[in-house]
Amino acid sequence: MAVIDRLLLTVTAFAQEGLVPCTDDCDYEKFILLIGKVFEFLTLKMAVPLATAAIVYGGIVLVVSGANEGWRTQAKDIIKYAVWGLVLALASWIIVRTIMVELGVQAPFLPDFFQ
Repeated sequence: MAVIDRLLLTVTAFAQEGLVPCTDDCDYEKFILLIGKVFEFLTLKMAVPLATAAIVYGGIVLVVSGANEGWRTQAKDIIKYAVWGLVLALASWIIVRTIMVELGVQAPFLPDFFQ
């Protein structure tokens, strides 16, 4: 239940902040900023909590499975695919951030080590 609350609060906070960084003075930098905001939301604020929830669910299934080999295999697959998805999401986040820095985007959502 806490995971669902966290996801809903994240989506609400993102919606209040606004997706489009401009109103009438839109240029290339604002467009790149928009892409960065969308990508940050999808990778860090959606993929990480969902992967964490999947890992927790896989762990619960693994603990509850007992001697049932089918459940144990299913739980291990859930955990394995959740970890792979998390690794891919974070790797793509790093790649996109590196490209944005090379394009010269100075955005407030970039951590200090990218500046």
